[in-house]
Amino acid sequence: MTELDDELLPDVATIVTDLGRSATLTEARVPGDYNPLTGAVSGTPDSHTVLITPPAPYESRFVGGDLVQAGDSVVLLSARLLANTVPAVPDPDVGWTVLIDTKTWRVVASNPIWSGAQICAFELQLRGT
Repeated sequence: MTELDDELLPDVATIVTDLGRSATLTEARVPGDYNPLTGAVSGTPDSHTVLITPPAPYESRFVGGDLVQAGDSVVLLSARLLANTVPAVPDPDVGWTVLIDTKTWRVVASNPIWSGAQICAFELQLRGT
């Protein structure tokens, strides 16, 4: 752990705790049994209740290409808060869904933000479903 990790990890966790809101992250994969005859997987995806920053729209200068579309938003998750959740939440990934209030978003990009030797936060690009 670096000196920057020592400072940023708790700071990011505090900011997300103070300003964040509750959300439900649902993994894209479905754990369970696979039936090779039908191709079906039994089970339900794992869901995790987490704190995230409120969704913020992208600045117009980023919208219009293939990566960021009109209506996309960005949120931050504290890596420390994810790790301290019981059970620990895996690193968020593309294809997961995020339920914030009554709106469901799909994760189209998950970018770790490094504070040195460790990830201090994840920046998620969200697209409405």
